[in-house]
Amino acid sequence: MKKVLLNFGVVENKILVDDKSTATEENVINSIQILRDINLIDNKKIVLVSNQAHLRRIGMELKKQLKENNFDMIYEYPENSIISFDKIKNNNEWRSLAINEVKKIISFIEQGIVDDEEVDFN
Repeated sequence: MKKVLLNFGVVENKILVDDKSTATEENVINSIQILRDINLIDNKKIVLVSNQAHLRRIGMELKKQLKENNFDMIYEYPENSIISFDKIKNNNEWRSLAINEVKKIISFIEQGIVDDEEVDFN
């Protein structure tokens, strides 16, 4: 991801990297700590960049971890990360990934960690 940002002209010293995480929750927790360490977490806009299938759950994980903070989220994914329904339907690996993402989102809602949200598919 850092290479992509550099290719888009983002100055290297403006890129913060968590290189220790192995899972979404861990990445969100580590990223929050990195932002807190440099006082960049409160009352900020948080831009989430990921693939289309994973983006919503990252946002829910942020909401879970930052309940007391005031922040806005902007969801952004590269056009080439859009996963078609046919790809999910016809590929066991993609179908398994999609099912796991949905199960995790449902778990957040059932635990009351986040409210169910309307999703705009346009």
